[in-house]
Amino acid sequence: MGNVTQLDDIEEFSLVRRVPRAAITDEVLNGVRQLHETEHIEPFLRLILSDTTETPHGSTEIADILTTQVTYGGQPQLAAFVNKGRSTPRVRSGNVAHQVVRLGRLPRIDLMVLLAVGEIQDDIKADLLQVSCDAGAKYMIVDARDVARLFIAYQKVCPKDGTPFNDGQCPTCGTSADEPVELTLKLHEELRYEFLPHNDVSHAGAKRYRANVLTTDPHYAKSALREVVKEATWALRQSDYYRSPITEGYFGQQEADCVFLFVYLDLRDVQQTNWICRTQWIRPDLPQQFKPLEWHGDERLGDIEIDWNEHYETRRSLFPHGTKQEWVRKAESLIPQMDTRVAQATDAFNARLAGELDDAEFDQIMTRLESEARDIVREGGNKKIPPVECNEANKAFQGLLTMFHNIFVPFASWSRVQRDWRFKEWHVRTYLSHYDEERQGFLYELKKVR
Repeated sequence: MGNVTQLDDIEEFSLVRRVPRAAITDEVLNGVRQLHETEHIEPFLRLILSDTTETPHGSTEIADILTTQVTYGGQPQLAAFVNKGRSTPRVRSGNVAHQVVRLGRLPRIDLMVLLAVGEIQDDIKADLLQVSCDAGAKYMIVDARDVARLFIAYQKVCPKDGTPFNDGQCPTCGTSADEPVELTLKLHEELRYEFLPHNDVSHAGAKRYRANVLTTDPHYAKSALREVVKEATWALRQSDYYRSPITEGYFGQQEADCVFLFVYLDLRDVQQTNWICRTQWIRPDLPQQFKPLEWHGDERLGDIEIDWNEHYETRRSLFPHGTKQEWVRKAESLIPQMDTRVAQATDAFNARLAGELDDAEFDQIMTRLESEARDIVREGGNKKIPPVECNEANKAFQGLLTMFHNIFVPFASWSRVQRDWRFKEWHVRTYLSHYDEERQGFLYELKKVR
């Protein structure tokens, strides 16, 4: 016996779940009823299904679309679509039954779909049910309201009037395909995210923003992340934040020309710069000389290019995560060792200034200390990723390690550069001073962790 299924049950149509039938207005419905079968409906379906095979239409065709690019219950399906556009305002058995009957001739057919923007009459519904029962296949009836849900969810028609998008924009009302649609966000929950940070990277020729986007739920699926990308891109396009009054005076209330996003699922991904996807939106009519270097991603949402990180899961599992206790113990054990070498360097430096050491003796001491400092820095490196709670303190500690080693760099045994005393004096004095400043900053962050 044939079993009925719905758009929401098809994996390739999963975004439709975010568009309730009640959200489809009469204006949208009227627009969708004007869709042409071969110019709009079939191409849109093939794009959504990622099946771009074009088949000739004629008296011998079995179905308008015959595809295996449909997944139901995790299993691929052989699906046949009979599509009816605006030329069939009333879909009756008399004008469609012959096509439905042909579906029953397909061996091992899994799913029969009748999709129409006209009024689907009961007699053709009964015919489809009978044919599917005889074939042991599932069947699906997609009316104009469901067609509207599907094509709005996948940015094929305008969510305000049902008109097909043309070059990413509604030719009737001017709505952009990139503009987020509130109804797609309200069905289950409000998608949440935050910018960290949101940077103005404009130049004289283009207003540009770059941002890290952190979702508040690490389990968002790609369908939800696409909505986050649309929403965040739109928000930055309308942003009036500027890095300086000069930049604000130049651009004023102008919409952004470029938006670049890096989307992260949680703070640990941010620590590793392990984004789940990166995106770019560039205003299509931006003069070529002002456009940034463009890259091509895995998919497009209107004018938004999306590049999914295929190594995301690998990178998440590549580095082990340490505990707070491990990180604190390591940092606190290395500070006294660093302070001891700095004190020895300070004594040697003062002795050299007083003439108690000559260049050769001073260089010998500092070369030994550089070797020891290098071992300390290597030990202080992150063999394990510290917990998020230690993130700021760890940044300060890594900065302190760098500043510590910089004191001794001119004296490294591997350095081939000959430097005179005047340079060495300036260098050691400068970095000894910077070390004290970095040390105070680190101790402040460590106290917060403690």
